[in-house]
Amino acid sequence: MGGLFEPIRGAAWQTWDDLPYQVRLALKQARCLPSREFVGGALPPAPPEHEDDRIEYAEAWAVGEDSWILIEGRRPRALRGSAARPWNLTVRRNRYVGEVRNRYGTVAVDADVATAGDARHDLDGEQPAVLDVLPAAVRAQVLSTVRDPGFEDQFLLRERHKGRPYKHRAGVIRASSRQVIAVLATRQIEQRRWGSVREADRQLASTPWDVQALTARVGREEVVTLEVVDDEVALDGGGAIALPPSSSDAGRSG
Repeated sequence: MGGLFEPIRGAAWQTWDDLPYQVRLALKQARCLPSREFVGGALPPAPPEHEDDRIEYAEAWAVGEDSWILIEGRRPRALRGSAARPWNLTVRRNRYVGEVRNRYGTVAVDADVATAGDARHDLDGEQPAVLDVLPAAVRAQVLSTVRDPGFEDQFLLRERHKGRPYKHRAGVIRASSRQVIAVLATRQIEQRRWGSVREADRQLASTPWDVQALTARVGREEVVTLEVVDDEVALDGGGAIALPPSSSDAGRSG
């Protein structure tokens, strides 16, 4: 996988853990976070398409044991030399109804992936989809559970020790207005003081994945709008309303 999945550490909205402090505080104060979240991701603000675009957009999502949420953030783009403006957040919470299924297991890697070792994917410069790296059995479960997603995202992070990779952490979500599936997959090898990066890549590529998959039916979507002002949070409307699915862009991958 080379360096294709290297995160930009410290960049706001790059991962769920990198959400700006004020955003995390706003979500906590408004009690918008799902209980016992086990996987989440984020999409950092995209560069403006036009020079006169004065609005900055970002997204984040998290999956917990009782619901999953999608956070859509927007704020006026700060002028050069001026302080950053606060985010306005739209939080779309999708509570589960009925039985929530959790599956845990260790899944062996596919033979072609294991033998490829540290080979880079050649996809005309495009980043390979995370589902293509995970075992075929996991990929089949995700795609068959939610065949026509209204929202999906995926990420793969690689942790290093003295320049050598030793851990992969992958997350996937696919959701429609009726169903959601989320996957958290991790694998790691012993951190060594010797050996090459190529050897570590090869060993990690052949290591089985520890996989947790959550599937659930979802009910009516609840929407809350938050205005982040310093350390305080203002709720717009004071309640939840039903809206159609929040995103039709299902082609993004982390």
